[in-house]
Amino acid sequence: MADRWILKQITITGFRGFVKQKTFLTSEPFILFDGPQRSGKSSTLVAIEWGMFGNEVTKKAIGIDERRGWKIRNTNADEACVEMVLQKGQDILKIVRSDKKRRGNSRFYFELNGNPGTDEGKLRTILGIQPKDYYSSVHLHQEIIRSLLTEEPRSRRDSLDRLLGLSELRNVIDGIKLARIPEVLKDVDDKFGLIETKLNAVITNKRTDIQKAKETGFQKGLTSNDFSETGAGQMCEAVKTA
Repeated sequence: MADRWILKQITITGFRGFVKQKTFLTSEPFILFDGPQRSGKSSTLVAIEWGMFGNEVTKKAIGIDERRGWKIRNTNADEACVEMVLQKGQDILKIVRSDKKRRGNSRFYFELNGNPGTDEGKLRTILGIQPKDYYSSVHLHQEIIRSLLTEEPRSRRDSLDRLLGLSELRNVIDGIKLARIPEVLKDVDDKFGLIETKLNAVITNKRTDIQKAKETGFQKGLTSNDFSETGAGQMCEAVKTA
């Protein structure tokens, strides 16, 4: 497990179902969250997502309809803040992300072994995972499970694709179909075939011209050697010195 980041601690304040600060130590290999609705179970899991990926977790591309118009900050809090500590071998990664009521006061930074950074792309590189991969291999959302059971066949297929991490591949395949690639390739092949036919016709005509020129040369007393590279060179030298 030394090659994977392990969440060791998370502190959540004012995020979704949390108003007051709550810290979870996640050193155990298995953790069970139990409680009634609105007790913060889902908020805890989503706080991990938001801490790592920020507002990416609320975008339409994630494929979770319930996230549209989503509010990060608890209505009774002035700030939503998530602080995470992850460990991989001897490396320690700290992530801090906040969303404040007043614009311009939100924070985001991370520290890898004490070295600070604020680049989201660099954090993704350090984590080694993208949001869609996280949803298909780490956190299986209850919204996706519900879609598999209750939605129309097309929606169920889309949910299953997201679950298996196949949605992007499916989009590529659909894009190829829409682009009518086989028809385009056939058209290109036909054009190359036409070019090849024209070139072969030109080559045949040139060979005929060369053969006629040789026959004319033979009639005038030239030999086969005169048509070789050496013979042609000798004739050119003779013309120069004449």
